[in-house]
Order: sequence, then C-alpha cells, then structure tokens
Amino acid sequence: DGRKSDAWACGVILYKLIANEFPFNAERGDIHGLASNVCMMGFEMPQCSEKVASLLRKLLCKDPLERISVQMALLHPW
Repeated sequence: DGRKSDAWACGVILYKLIANEFPFNAERGDIHGLASNVCMMGFEMPQCSEKVASLLRKLLCKDPLERISVQMALLHPW
C-alpha cells in the first residue's frame, strides 16, 4: 500500500525538521548500511515533546500494517 509508504516518508521529513538530521544514517553511498539501519530501526528519538515523539514512533513504525495512516496522523494530538 503506497499510502503507508507516504506516511513513512512524512515521518522521515518530520524527523529531519525536528532533529536537523535524517533518522537513518549511513556513510554516503552505503546503501547496505542504510538498509540495515532501517531494518533494525537504528534511530534515536530527537529531543522533542512526548506528543511529537509519539507521532514519530507511529509514522516510523517498521510494520506497515501497524503504521499510522496519513489520515490518522492528521488527527494526532500534536
């Protein structure tokens, strides 16, 4: 479902706006390292309010079946 991928992308963008870095980093050109970080959910929650952290966790949920939809994200208290 491409809409769940859109929700993931929104989470990545929100993380970048909050933390001024991407949630999943690897050396430039290291696609395998990047994929490994994504698969292992290798990111640290940035300094932010609990409401923002809650939304980030829901948007960056690894399992697309459990990931919040964009429509639900718009209803999030943050």
